[in-house]
Amino acid sequence: MITIEADDGETPKLSRLEVHSATNILFEGLTISPSFSSSSTGGIVKLCFNDWFGECDNISVVDSYIYTVDDASAWSKEDWTSKAVVGIGIGTKGAQFNIINNMIRNINFGISLAAPNSHVSGNVVDNYTGDGIRVSANNSTVQFNVIKNNLNVNANHDDGIQGYQGNIGGNDDLIINNIIISSDVERPAFPGPLQGIGYFDGLSSRLSVIGNVIDVDAYHGISLYDVEASVIAENVTITTEPLDNGAACWIMIGTKGKIGSTGNEVISNYSNSFKLLDNIEGVDENNLTVSLVDYADKFTRILNEINLRYGAGSSLANLPRVSDFYKNKIGAN
Repeated sequence: MITIEADDGETPKLSRLEVHSATNILFEGLTISPSFSSSSTGGIVKLCFNDWFGECDNISVVDSYIYTVDDASAWSKEDWTSKAVVGIGIGTKGAQFNIINNMIRNINFGISLAAPNSHVSGNVVDNYTGDGIRVSANNSTVQFNVIKNNLNVNANHDDGIQGYQGNIGGNDDLIINNIIISSDVERPAFPGPLQGIGYFDGLSSRLSVIGNVIDVDAYHGISLYDVEASVIAENVTITTEPLDNGAACWIMIGTKGKIGSTGNEVISNYSNSFKLLDNIEGVDENNLTVSLVDYADKFTRILNEINLRYGAGSSLANLPRVSDFYKNKIGAN
């Protein structure tokens, strides 16, 4: 293993990080932003989009602060559309990436993962205009992340976590104990519908969506389409601030008629509603209508677990994972 890390008391700054055809490298404790350079890039961290000298394996980015600009509070919708770039993009030319305990802020898409057997854990994606985390590779583990403050500035249908199926992914993914919040600030800049966790374009097999805590202002709290032999269990989804259309999020097993959804288990969840008629030969047990108390209790337990595992916040950004305003609003401990 080659480790490239911040020395004690130092804060090394990079305008971008790009790696191809490499193995066994750990990047730790870095601050990475195109604001340190006069030239812009297509992404802040780009990993393994070519294999000219071989594929990547075992590349890690840990405890780093990754952002387009540090303060985007004055940006207009046009600024967000033209200036925000992808936080971390991982291509298909490798496997076993580890994206752990990073603060990723003021970006377009947060983390885009296309390499199998990878782990995305303990990160904060804050202020983003696309999807928080995109998963398009098999055997992906996405756990204990906080995804918050989506900005509705363009026609993209934004998701906290979106999975893509087909030949490149959609099988054996673990989506576990994540927190997804439309907004944790009192007056969000550009509020709009955010979907929670969605796999929309099956077929997907053997997905595990377990223990997630979701507060979004669109119908799709958790929605899996054309999925088989998968589990949705112990999640809590709620809409605490509905938009003008009154949408309240649901947990859903659906189909677009590609192959249908069969043999899925939906067990011990709380949500505003459930849409499970398309789950053929499946299990539907102990799924209950959510209350704010149910949500606040689960939220508190998952956030405490995240803080215990990964620290109260990024050591570089010095920001809490979820604001006190939001915790007070829902009555979390």
